[in-house]
Amino acid sequence: MASLFSSGFFVRQPAWHRQGNVLEDAPTTEVAYEASGLNWQVNKQPLFFKNGDPQVDMATDMFGLVRNTDNRVLGYCKEQYEIFQNIDALNWCDPLVSSELWHYETAGALKNGEVCWVLLKQGERELVRSDILKEYLLLLWSHDGSRAVQTMPTTIRVVCNNTLQMALDSATFRNRIRHTISMKPKLEEIRSIYSETREAFNKQDEMFNRMLDFTMSEGQVVEYVDSIMTGAYNRGNIDEMEEGRSKTIAKNVRETLLSAAYNGTGAQELGINGTMYGVFNGIEEAIEHYIGGNRVKDRGMNILFGSGHDAVNVAYTNAVRMMAA
Repeated sequence: MASLFSSGFFVRQPAWHRQGNVLEDAPTTEVAYEASGLNWQVNKQPLFFKNGDPQVDMATDMFGLVRNTDNRVLGYCKEQYEIFQNIDALNWCDPLVSSELWHYETAGALKNGEVCWVLLKQGERELVRSDILKEYLLLLWSHDGSRAVQTMPTTIRVVCNNTLQMALDSATFRNRIRHTISMKPKLEEIRSIYSETREAFNKQDEMFNRMLDFTMSEGQVVEYVDSIMTGAYNRGNIDEMEEGRSKTIAKNVRETLLSAAYNGTGAQELGINGTMYGVFNGIEEAIEHYIGGNRVKDRGMNILFGSGHDAVNVAYTNAVRMMAA
């Protein structure tokens, strides 16, 4: 995601691309606003075009979303579009942080400010010895007119930096900010958010513990990988495909998934090799970090919103189905 990074801060530990401000301690909202580089606003400006006459401006029904600090056009919208300012996001987070149930972990902007985020740390837990899952509440919004404001609980598996938000995806969280755009969450709302995220993390733990208890044979691993190839990459039977670039790519993806299923980071050392939990995490690691090569420059966006997100969801859903069969 280095090529997309515009500004941001990270608490104690720099991000993998070594960019942004590193803070020694979790900041206050005021410090977070400045250190993240989000201390700017977006305005709607009407758009015009020249209709063959350089002296005549023709009005349109579109508006440009323009940053006030440098007049950069970040996106386009209709008149009824309601701007969610960066300060709105930080103000929404402030009472959550003040409750001490969450702490700022990172915040910033991607794609020259078109997409912005805040990541609030809620806690962490350990499923097996030394296998830490960090729990977060992620807030995302855009200034390019492409997506609504979203919140979602998500976990990061520290041992391989895997983003495990697929098991926690929830329309409840995705729509929450829209209804509180002009107000700070009250104490009752904060308790509700915490209760819902806690329930989501507990459900994830339950499923991952089931995965830990499910030992897979070599044949089941192959079957599982092939189900992901069919569901996520539309590649049912690679052997029956005509020779060509598409078949070569499909073969490489399948080999990468199979290798990761057996050799995911830390699987052997943690004693989870051969379990559904180890295989699933290896598959997720491959999708997030390896598949696509250097052409995938926006891996962070891909795993949250793109084909990577869809592929991980297929992997998770198929794992649950296989255990239930």
